[in-house]
Amino acid sequence: MIKFAFRISVLISISLLIYYIPEKYWKLDYFTIKKINILGDTKISTRELTELGKITYNSNIWYDLNFSSIENLLLEDVRISKASVFSNTLGELTFDIEESDIFCYAQIDNRIHLVNEKGEVFGFLSEKDKKNVPLVILNEDNNEKRMLQASKFIDIIKVINETNLKELVSQIYQKDENLIILILTDGTNINTNTVVDKEKYKILEVLYYELIRENKIQYIDLRFEDFVVKKVGDS
Repeated sequence: MIKFAFRISVLISISLLIYYIPEKYWKLDYFTIKKINILGDTKISTRELTELGKITYNSNIWYDLNFSSIENLLLEDVRISKASVFSNTLGELTFDIEESDIFCYAQIDNRIHLVNEKGEVFGFLSEKDKKNVPLVILNEDNNEKRMLQASKFIDIIKVINETNLKELVSQIYQKDENLIILILTDGTNINTNTVVDKEKYKILEVLYYELIRENKIQYIDLRFEDFVVKKVGDS
């Protein structure tokens, strides 16, 4: 009986050691955040990222932080398209951040904004290096309508980007419900709408380059079964 009790006490002692030693080990100061590293080409500051991820220095990597939750919090910011958080060195936390890319510019009131592929506004013109992408005019009077308008323009830009015309579209605006105008760099207007399909833009690509060889074009209208072309000077 004494031997049995002794064995039980030894087993309990070993179990307690197995439980408490690792627990105390993981809580050592070695595993608290002393330094934060930022990877990726981002202008978002360390302070902003820690605030977005709700992280504080001296947090324990194992007990206080959930990397997946931090990544989800970061991705709620429209400026960030991809985020990875990890620790591969004691006392250090690393953010690998990819910022949203500029899909187009948007004029809202009197300011130029940056817009991503989802149609989300994520900054101002001065905050990133300039790109050769179209400027869209968002003239709706509330955010929800602007998002719908931006979505229309983005769908058209995606189709245009599959043709050689992508370098020529400088500005896009909506004149009415059935008319969206693409202004090319030479001043030619392309009249279109959301119903015009990809094949018509591919034909336009060939037609446009043929027409401008000998004529200055005022507009090409894609909204009808046949292409409607008006040359500069035509009545």
